[in-house]
Amino acid sequence: MKKRVLAVILAMVCVLASAIGVSAANSPTGNVTVTESQRGYYQIRKGADEFHNDMTGVDYAATPAIEKYNASGKIEDLAIADATVLEALKGKTDLTKVFDLHDVNGGNKVGGLHKVTLHVPQLTEQCKEVVVLHFKEKAAGQGYWEILKDSTFDTKAKTVTVVSDHLSPIAIFATVDTSAGTGTSYPMAGTSSTWMLFAAAALVVVGSGVVVARKRK
Repeated sequence: MKKRVLAVILAMVCVLASAIGVSAANSPTGNVTVTESQRGYYQIRKGADEFHNDMTGVDYAATPAIEKYNASGKIEDLAIADATVLEALKGKTDLTKVFDLHDVNGGNKVGGLHKVTLHVPQLTEQCKEVVVLHFKEKAAGQGYWEILKDSTFDTKAKTVTVVSDHLSPIAIFATVDTSAGTGTSYPMAGTSSTWMLFAAAALVVVGSGVVVARKRK
């Protein structure tokens, strides 16, 4: 009986550990979605193959840089050359890593511009100065990073509206104000949820208690 109890405990701990691993390798989008009204016109693509296929012949160096950044979270891995862009990102937290915002059959342009509203779960009322980092595709080897200045955000609705004449890989950043002391935890894109760690620890403690109790009997 003792062996059965231990086996069950170990199995459950392994399941939780696996879930933590999956969360740690979370999607670079941070679970961002296109709002319902625009799903027929735009989509979010997040795999390395999509980046490569979309950018082949445009800028070969950008794809590995994006992959490296998504794994490390270090902005220097994107090799951004523009000092103005770097200044705009200074002190900001990534609400998402880099993902590909793609139009379907040309999208739904208004005045020659794509205007895409995204639901961003990480966008809380603590977020200020939200900026959208965008990779501007040009001729081979000529792509560069820019800030989409006309983009807007709504913390209550948890939405960011991206405005651009051309869509390609983007990432969303914000200054996070923690001075309000609301006690709200702030989820980083691509990080694991700490509650899973506590759950695993609690499971081990409870399991140990069961074993001890049975020993005493």
